[in-house]
Amino acid sequence: MFYSLTLFIYSLTEISKREEVEAVTIIETPPIIVVGVVGYISTIKGLRSFKTIFAEHLSDECKRRFYKNWYKSKKKAFTKYSKKWQDETGKKQLEKDFTLMKKYCSVIRVIVHSQMRLLPLRQKKAHVMEVQLNGGTVAEKVDWVRERLEQPVPVSAVFCQNEMIDVIGVTKGHGVKGVTSRWHTKKLPRKTHKGLRKVACIGAWHPARVGYTIARAGQKGYHHRTELNKKIYRIGKGVHIQDGKVVHNNASTSYDTTQKTITPMVIPLIMLTEIMVLSLQN
Repeated sequence: MFYSLTLFIYSLTEISKREEVEAVTIIETPPIIVVGVVGYISTIKGLRSFKTIFAEHLSDECKRRFYKNWYKSKKKAFTKYSKKWQDETGKKQLEKDFTLMKKYCSVIRVIVHSQMRLLPLRQKKAHVMEVQLNGGTVAEKVDWVRERLEQPVPVSAVFCQNEMIDVIGVTKGHGVKGVTSRWHTKKLPRKTHKGLRKVACIGAWHPARVGYTIARAGQKGYHHRTELNKKIYRIGKGVHIQDGKVVHNNASTSYDTTQKTITPMVIPLIMLTEIMVLSLQN
């Protein structure tokens, strides 16, 4: 657990100043790689995928996501598709697809994947997801994606310091649990017949159904959750190269001048979101 010491000023007087310690989490966020773009058109039933264009070169960690067993496969994914970027017929088709996307699409989303090799995890298969582009015209969005195909997008290009964001992730899974663990209901007395980690009454005779508000046994954890209003206190660089030298003192302060780096919290996958995701500004 890490803590941040913040000075709050509640009025103009000097007496009202006070320091508060707040808990913070340090997350390791390697740059994501842009590998494609998807254009959506609006229909009476909602959005529909119109065109999908992938980059010429895809890394092995991205290709692993398209295989059930990478070891036994022939690793031929996207080999024919990548030839589109090389011959003249394929280039004309890609150019036509980009033009049609600018003309008809109303929503543009980029296909990105994480870089698992930069994280101290056993997993080699990258996470692939779509991120919607907001701001600017459709043509500007398509041009922005086209310039950044196969290029990394760092976290500093999307978020900034002191910004309020939302965090999307999955809670820790606990499997199937009873009502006492799942809903924290009160345990029945010791002498209760047929078990005491139960709910005594699950509803009236009529209506002759069990209501949705009654605590029941079932799945606990591994649920999709969104936490709102998280503040970014700082965006650091970790161990990086500056002026040809490797900088290791990213966690050094004026009080502690020890040459050391931060100890980030490695999470398999969480998503940080804001209203304007991947803005068109460089």
